[in-house]
Amino acid sequence: MVEGEEEAVMAMRRLTLDEAPERFSYAKGDRVARVREDGQPDVDQSGVIVEGVFEESASNIGGGSYDVVYTIRCPGGHFRAREVEVRKIPLDRTTESRCPDPNCSSRDVAHLGGSVGENPTDELWECSACGVPFWRVVPTL
Repeated sequence: MVEGEEEAVMAMRRLTLDEAPERFSYAKGDRVARVREDGQPDVDQSGVIVEGVFEESASNIGGGSYDVVYTIRCPGGHFRAREVEVRKIPLDRTTESRCPDPNCSSRDVAHLGGSVGENPTDELWECSACGVPFWRVVPTL
């Protein structure tokens, strides 16, 4: 710090997902994946949201910049990601291998990889036609 300058202390307002769920795009329990540089979901960085924190400058409440960071449980533990870095992955509760997007009728889907959460039969899939990723429950015998 240069002599004569004062350090600016900015007051921040911090809200959790439990305190103000309306401030968040995603909810606890939502399945999300970090988005890679190519726009595709990263199977190794996917899981279930367990917590969220919304922070904004106290001087700009309701109109200034803010940041949202989620804690996401994954098979290897937890990771944190900003809201703009993740995308919700819908869970298709059917056993059909088809795109869950109502605007796409494609049955050409690709298995992207492993399972997450308590249910080892949930697998990440992607529509080959439109690129929509989704979690699919794989039927067990």
